[in-house]
Amino acid sequence: MMSVQCYCGSNLAFSECCEPIILGKKEAPTAEALMRSRYSAYASVAPDYLLASTHSTERTKFTKQDLAAWASENQWQKLTILHTKNGQVNDINGEVTFKAYFKNADGQTSIHHEHSTFVKENGKWVYVKGIINPKNITSEVLINRNDPCICGSGKKYKKCCGV
Repeated sequence: MMSVQCYCGSNLAFSECCEPIILGKKEAPTAEALMRSRYSAYASVAPDYLLASTHSTERTKFTKQDLAAWASENQWQKLTILHTKNGQVNDINGEVTFKAYFKNADGQTSIHHEHSTFVKENGKWVYVKGIINPKNITSEVLINRNDPCICGSGKKYKKCCGV
C-alpha cells in the first residue's frame, strides 16, 4: 500500500507525521507540531481531534459539526509556517504564524492567514486562539491562473490545482 504524504508539508508520510498525533498515539512535542497536526486534521476531516487539541476554556466556541463542515467543504492545498516564537518542548507557551491555502466550495483559492497562540494544558500543547489576517491584512486574492501552482508541482496553477 502506498503511503500518503502528510498534509502539513513535512515531506514525511502522514502515517509517520501527523496521523499518530491526530489518533492520540503520540503527543505533539512542540506548538508548531500541534499547529501542523491541526492543519492535517482539517485536511483529513478529524473534528474530534480539533476539539480535543483546543484549550478547555475555548472549546465551547466551536462545535464538532461546524469544524467538520469547514474541514470538508474546503480542499486543503498547502501549509506555510511563517514564524514561530517559543513553543519548544520545555516551553509552556508558544506562537505560530502561518498561511493555509485552500480551495473553497465555490472553487476559489483562498488563504487563511493566522497568528495562533498555544499553551500547555495538563502537559500537552493545545490551541488557545488566533488572530486572523495579522497586521490588518484585509484580504489576499491569491493566485493568478498563470502563476506557478502552490502545490509545488512546477506546473502553472491553471493546469494543476486551478482546474
